[in-house]
Amino acid sequence: MELLADVWRMVGQDIANDRGMAANVDQKERSVRRRRDRAGFTLVEVLIAIAVIAILTAMIFLGFRYVGATSRANATHVTLQTLKSMMAEYEASGASVDKLEDLYRQPPPPLKYFPLPLQIQAQLGSVGEAGPERNSPLVDRTRMVMSRLLGVPNNRKVFDALPPENVWRTTGTNGGVVLLDSFHNPIIFVPSAGMAGVNLNPKGDGTYQNTNYVVLSTGNMAPGGTNVGRPFFASAGEDGDFSKGDDNVYSFEK
Repeated sequence: MELLADVWRMVGQDIANDRGMAANVDQKERSVRRRRDRAGFTLVEVLIAIAVIAILTAMIFLGFRYVGATSRANATHVTLQTLKSMMAEYEASGASVDKLEDLYRQPPPPLKYFPLPLQIQAQLGSVGEAGPERNSPLVDRTRMVMSRLLGVPNNRKVFDALPPENVWRTTGTNGGVVLLDSFHNPIIFVPSAGMAGVNLNPKGDGTYQNTNYVVLSTGNMAPGGTNVGRPFFASAGEDGDFSKGDDNVYSFEK
């Protein structure tokens, strides 16, 4: 009887051990399945991650674009100040800026560009490389002004030191040079009566709060005014359009 009892105890222990091992195996399998389930991402999580990456990429792109545009505007301002210094050197040599403005009185030009009193009319259209105003009388008269300025030896030395990318050499019968801003648009000479037809303070819907203003070296003037300032040089900015004055840059600006 004792032998039979021992046998049953051994059988019971084996059964208990088998059940324990089975429970451990089952627990391990459940643990592996839980880890496998946690390792994956749901479709919603993936879409959220993609959206966040897209937003961050757009923010970085806009940031770089803003920094790049600001840097080019600052470089353009430096070029304009160089032209301003050239004009001062021209006057210091004994010449008069009136001689430069006389170039604008020579025929042609069409009156749409130079109505009396010797005031440039900013035309709607870009002076960029493919723009309709690239070879306008404004640019042609500026080429003639540059020829006069470069007749002063000190100005020629300054010009020769300029980076090649800032110089546009025109060819043909009207050959000469015009300086380019950092947006690769020609910088033009503006007589003392200013530049009319400049639209200021964009609303964001393509229209402007102040339209057809006259830009003078002494400040902006409402249409119909008769103030006169000093001649200056002007860049049309990134869009290359002088009539859209929100990004224009002028040599009289500090």
